[in-house]
Amino acid sequence: MLSSVHLLWIQMKIKDWRMGWDEYELLSRKLCSKVRKSRFKPDFVICISRGGLVVGRLLSGDLKTPLAVVTAASYAGRKRKKLRVNLRFSALTTVKGKVLLVDDVADSGQTLKIVSARLRKNKRIKILKTATVVEKSFSAFKPDFVAAKYGGWVVFPYEKNGSKKA
Repeated sequence: MLSSVHLLWIQMKIKDWRMGWDEYELLSRKLCSKVRKSRFKPDFVICISRGGLVVGRLLSGDLKTPLAVVTAASYAGRKRKKLRVNLRFSALTTVKGKVLLVDDVADSGQTLKIVSARLRKNKRIKILKTATVVEKSFSAFKPDFVAAKYGGWVVFPYEKNGSKKA
């Protein structure tokens, strides 16, 4: 496992952060620890597909909380495009109570801003908090829980060739 000091050194030395699975797991566990320490106990974890799927699954398992998925995409490779949001959940899922919305990165912040605004309109959701593995230094949206901050491009271990296009 990599230490926090090692991760900070990595972030300072490279422009594109090509995150490995060990780093990703360490940061996901750190994110879960921050949620636990805050004493926020979500009734649901909602992950933003596709980037938030892995961290959503990890947090859902660690927090012993049901997982729901929302779809939103604003990139084609590294090029920003119009944000598309699909807030339909599976037919068996009634999201309510305290909700933790998770994604891999708060980049521009637009995805989290739009999705959280739409979720806040749901009267069944009483408390909504947000969490990301990485927050970009210039993000317009500031998540409640963040594992790492970084200013450059982040390539997550599940991404092909440094883009979010699978």
